[in-house]
Amino acid sequence: SKYGIVDDKVLLDPEDDAASVLWGASWHMPTDEEWTELRTECTWYWICKNDVNGYKVVGKNGNSIFLPISGYRLDKEYYDNETSGCYWSKSLHADFSRYTHCVIFDAAKIDKYYNL
Repeated sequence: SKYGIVDDKVLLDPEDDAASVLWGASWHMPTDEEWTELRTECTWYWICKNDVNGYKVVGKNGNSIFLPISGYRLDKEYYDNETSGCYWSKSLHADFSRYTHCVIFDAAKIDKYYNL
């Protein structure tokens, strides 16, 4: 509660979801469940596309998405922007709602994490 009002929500509301705000109601940031499906049910290939490293993620239906490395930001500093990726979900940690679930990766691993 020192971070503000505790509302016990487990998903971001549409007005707090960057994809919904930027692109409309039919878009949303992935949930933790959707990221889990990508991590566990899809094939991940480390590739370089247009001079950018990242993963090509291919689903069982053949559809794919490219997730470029992006690093992460802590306060005003950027870290690992040439070696790793960190993508947030719209799912909030059940016990620590100031944290959101995310996916982190580099050329050697793909993992689930939660972060501010």
